[in-house]
Amino acid sequence: MFPSPLLTLRSTCGLTSVSHHGSHLLTTSSNGELCQWDRRSGNRVSSWRPTEELVCALPLQSHGASSYTSVALQHKNGICIFDLSRSAVSCGLDVVSSNFARIRTLPLESDVLLCPSGMNGIACYDIRVPSAANGWFRTFRCNTVFPDSDSNYNALSPSKYTAGLYLDCNDLGSLQNFEAFPTLGPFHVVATYECGRVSIFDLRRGDVPVLSCDACTNVEALPSLSVWKSVLLVGDTKGEVSMFHVSDATGIRMLHRTTLCDNGSNPCVVGCLKVRDDGAIAVAGCWDNNIRILETRTLSVKAVLSEHRDSITDVHFGASTGEFVTSGLDGNAHVWNLFHSGYRHEYQ
Repeated sequence: MFPSPLLTLRSTCGLTSVSHHGSHLLTTSSNGELCQWDRRSGNRVSSWRPTEELVCALPLQSHGASSYTSVALQHKNGICIFDLSRSAVSCGLDVVSSNFARIRTLPLESDVLLCPSGMNGIACYDIRVPSAANGWFRTFRCNTVFPDSDSNYNALSPSKYTAGLYLDCNDLGSLQNFEAFPTLGPFHVVATYECGRVSIFDLRRGDVPVLSCDACTNVEALPSLSVWKSVLLVGDTKGEVSMFHVSDATGIRMLHRTTLCDNGSNPCVVGCLKVRDDGAIAVAGCWDNNIRILETRTLSVKAVLSEHRDSITDVHFGASTGEFVTSGLDGNAHVWNLFHSGYRHEYQ
């Protein structure tokens, strides 16, 4: 018997991302549509067209809790803040990037927006209060200690990571992905690069990584990255998922590597990858239209779901329920409740 989704959301255009947002789900589409769906009935609640060619929507938080009113949007030509209650773009900023990376916030500093910038840059923006120059976007200098409170905050000029910082690497290539890495500290970020390098930065220390290694070689690209506690999972274009352990003492050390499928000349590119909050399972969305559920500890494939009819673009877990939702270029998003027995939400 093949598993069936709990719920299916159907759109007329290819979906580029999906995320939980209170009692709703948010989806973005390649035609620029942002939609809000009821998580139980699957009915569309609201829809907007804030900009063209949306990449993803990131619900914003205030003091650790979702406000449910504002989202950061990444689109083809930049980023913007969209107010759901007013159905209006609060501000926008042009950012040129050409990689798999998507906007993120720091876990304990949710007002710091991390954004891919240029070929291999990561720009940091403060979005707490408007500034005269960029609306809500005030830039941090990466080698400046981040503020502990609003009272000692000063906005500074832009700075970002660049390939020139890697003098020992002749072909760093483009930035592939980045994620916050709170296990080492609240301002640590892990990034992957086209050459196969994995680096971890402390945003308060400047642009030189605190840890780095050439982890994945002989791959065309690294489309996916997921973090769980001190563990990294990296998915590549050969259909492989690699697991790394990170610590100050031992650096970045590979634990396992597995090939999800062997299709000869057509490997299943691992386009997106997420670990559930309890660390028990990981979900890989692949460009062969299949969802693969992995046991995180061994990286063994526990199930293959074939509900999508085109490449899978995003996977997102609901922290309170352990359910996950997938989106695809077929215009559908599916909600799943699998391997759920004993699930308990754990804060990282």
